[in-house]
Amino acid sequence: MRYVSTLVCVGLCFGCMMTSQSRAADSPSQPPAPQSDEPADKLVRFPFVEVDRVAREVRVESTMIAVDMPIEFLVIADGGPDHEAVLRTRAKPSHVHAGLLLLGLEPGSPVRYVEATRSSVAPFGPPLRLSVRWVDAQGLTRSAPATSFLRSLRDGKSMPDQPFIFAGSMVREDDGAYAADLAGYLVSIVNFELSPIDVPRLASSSNETLEWELDRNTAPPAGTPVTLIITPIKDPPATTPAEENDPKSADDAETRIAPAASLDVLRDRWRSAVRPHADAVRDAAQTHYEIITDLRRKQQRLIDEADRIQRLIDELEREYEQLTTPRPTP
Repeated sequence: MRYVSTLVCVGLCFGCMMTSQSRAADSPSQPPAPQSDEPADKLVRFPFVEVDRVAREVRVESTMIAVDMPIEFLVIADGGPDHEAVLRTRAKPSHVHAGLLLLGLEPGSPVRYVEATRSSVAPFGPPLRLSVRWVDAQGLTRSAPATSFLRSLRDGKSMPDQPFIFAGSMVREDDGAYAADLAGYLVSIVNFELSPIDVPRLASSSNETLEWELDRNTAPPAGTPVTLIITPIKDPPATTPAEENDPKSADDAETRIAPAASLDVLRDRWRSAVRPHADAVRDAAQTHYEIITDLRRKQQRLIDEADRIQRLIDELEREYEQLTTPRPTP
């Protein structure tokens, strides 16, 4: 199966879609024109997907699934493996992809196995924050990090709130289909080559390495409508110092509760030290992201070239072996 660039194909499909509704076909790689009752620069709607360009959110209508299996997917689309997922959506993954493009994001790359090095390369892409919103049995609107619905199979602790990445899945070269639409993949917590949204590290999908299960103490009941909210993370989150575990510090009231005056002093100190350099810090963070992304793409091209060379070596070795293998005399 051959693939071409997700960004090029989906971007072109989406561009055609926006300029001419008559060109928008029903194929997975060409979503229909979005519907909107709001100003064009604010809300864009696809079926079961709402893109808020002001709030910089992609909101996906989903439904809670209750499974008793180790989890591989946070969200799957219709036709996906719902026996190992938390949420199911009727939205097309290609529409979610298009929504992220509307927010100005460029997909990175899904996980790749490189034959030349006999190893996998972690997926990468712009970081995303995933949260969920639903109405509970008492009629109250609840919201939480999407990862809060999961707990560790080993110790029962909740999955930490962590960034995901926009890897982008793939578009098939032979028929132009967006592969994630066919597979029903949307958000995975272990690596899959066709997942548009993945975790930013190598995470095996082998059954013996799966780490997470549904936490029924935090997740709403099966069938509950849940809105998945996808938000770009502009800058990587700052690291925070580890909490002190000294019992003496815990007994100190000033440590537990800081007086308002102390908070004002700390706030003023922070602003006087940081704000004058805000533009420089922001520019440095953006430059860091752009350079690292460019280096990863250059690395990927080198890996692809090494892979092609290795395949040619293997082909010639096989041909040579056939030529030099003695054959029985007729």
